[in-house]
Amino acid sequence: MTEIINFRAGRYKISFHILHILMTEKYENNATQVPSSDDTLLGVINYQKVPTPIYDLTRILEGSSAQQQMSDLIDLLHEREKDHVEWLNALQSSIETGTEFTKARDPHQCAFGKWYDSFKSENEDLKHILQKFDEPHKVIHSLADKLLKMAATEGKEQALKVLNQQRKSTLRLLLNLFSAAREAVSSSYKPVIVYTTLNGATPSLGFLVDSVDDALTIDESDIQSFVNDQAIKFAGELNLPRMISGLITKDDVNSLLIDPSLIDASLPEAYENEASLA
Repeated sequence: MTEIINFRAGRYKISFHILHILMTEKYENNATQVPSSDDTLLGVINYQKVPTPIYDLTRILEGSSAQQQMSDLIDLLHEREKDHVEWLNALQSSIETGTEFTKARDPHQCAFGKWYDSFKSENEDLKHILQKFDEPHKVIHSLADKLLKMAATEGKEQALKVLNQQRKSTLRLLLNLFSAAREAVSSSYKPVIVYTTLNGATPSLGFLVDSVDDALTIDESDIQSFVNDQAIKFAGELNLPRMISGLITKDDVNSLLIDPSLIDASLPEAYENEASLA
């Protein structure tokens, strides 16, 4: 039986043998930068009086940091919220002036709808909030046909009255959901440094991960050997495929097992020179 700890790094689940983990701690943006061309290297932290290199595991795996991904997603949600305010403004203008309404009437064809239909997340809070978008988002888009027809048959005033009611109800609900979604994104970012060890006493390397996931007891039979055929490549100078010693499958969930002893063997010579100066 083997004890492992699982962590999240982007969309990946990463595992370390418990004996390879010296300590985990909240990341406080306290890494000291060192000269390096490798943007996955955050810097060095003097941990237990040992200058320990800290690598951003999400950036290694996905090419961008979790913090940048979070910021991009929050910006996107702001933009898609703005889109729907402008959508209703355009509809109001069409009702008032009789000009053609050219924005998307199909909720699956607006920028948010296309993103919404394809977006996947491991953030359970965000997933729960996004599920609530479906109905009000469809209601908003249904207003175009409904209110333009109403303006033609019952008059502009009646159509504008209903539009104003929808601003106060459905649009307000949608805006509250956008706000809640952004909060779910920002509150989920709780970066942790995993200090790895080769001897159980001193740190080897540190890895920035998005969050601690869970602990598992597994059988050796749950670990399948991982063979790199050179097709798998990640960002940065660390040769991560060589560091992945196996694929763990437990209860139909997969994770990548990282072996710190393989990591040290993969360190670029340039970094070793930098670390000796830190």
